[in-house]
Amino acid sequence: MKNKLILILVVAAVAIILSLQVANPFVNQGGATCYSEGANNWCEFKGYVDGLYVNDSGVVIATFSDSLSSESLNKVGLLDVKSKNRARFELKESIHSEMLDMLKLSFEKRKSIKVHTHGSESGYLKLDHIWLYK
Repeated sequence: MKNKLILILVVAAVAIILSLQVANPFVNQGGATCYSEGANNWCEFKGYVDGLYVNDSGVVIATFSDSLSSESLNKVGLLDVKSKNRARFELKESIHSEMLDMLKLSFEKRKSIKVHTHGSESGYLKLDHIWLYK
C-alpha cells in the first residue's frame, strides 16, 4: 500500500512538471535569431533580460541573455546593428510604459521573455513586441 502511494505521488509530480513545460515552451530555451518571410523581417530573443538602461529622453535599452549572430542580422539586411544582444524603444505612449514594466519584471524576477524587433535605430534593434512567461 505504501509503495502504491509513493508511485502515485511520483506520477503526479512528473505530470505537474510536464504540464508546466507545455504551458511555457520557452523556459530554459534561450536563443536569438532573425526571420524573413516575404517583406516581413524581424529578429527574436528568447531568454532573460540581463540589463536595462533608461535615460531622461525616454530611451529604453534592454540587454538580453543571448546574442544574434552577424549571419542572422545580415539575412534580414540589418547591417548597421552594433549591439547584437540589445534592443531599444522610446517611452512615447502609455503602452511603452507597460513594455518597460514587463522588461523590469523579467529582469527582477528572472522570468522568461520573448521579444520581437523590427528594423533598427541608432545601431540598436527596435523592440516592438514582448511576451512574458512564468
